[in-house]
Amino acid sequence: PAQNRAVPPLQPERVYHLKDRFPLIPVVLNGGVSDIETVQTHLDHVDGVMIGRSAYQDPMFLAKLDHTLFQSRNIEPWNVLDQYLVYMERQLKRGAGLHDMTRHLLGLFKGMPGARQYRRLLSDSNRLRTNNISLVHEAIASVAARAA
Repeated sequence: PAQNRAVPPLQPERVYHLKDRFPLIPVVLNGGVSDIETVQTHLDHVDGVMIGRSAYQDPMFLAKLDHTLFQSRNIEPWNVLDQYLVYMERQLKRGAGLHDMTRHLLGLFKGMPGARQYRRLLSDSNRLRTNNISLVHEAIASVAARAA
């Protein structure tokens, strides 16, 4: 029903209060975290923050967050893809579906020139059914051509 799809108002102050009352219990906030500044604000009050939709919609969000919080090396989408392509090839040989792996890549180039064509290619259900990795290479080329 529609009422189950509505997101209730978030109340992080209540979570902060729980942490203040029970300081020895690990408290992790979940919900509504979509930018690094909000994560940092919450971490001033709780032990951890769960990231959901933001990581799915922008796969690089976690890399950016890791870089900001822990000064890890900056990771580019191209590096992610190089490693993920190896994984995809291995999984395709084991019988995995290409769609099951590409749907997680749709937001990888969010905001970059060529991203729309990239997403369009990776969403082509007819071509995805072929399980041919060349579709992914073609999608990547559509972004790489515009990035050069």
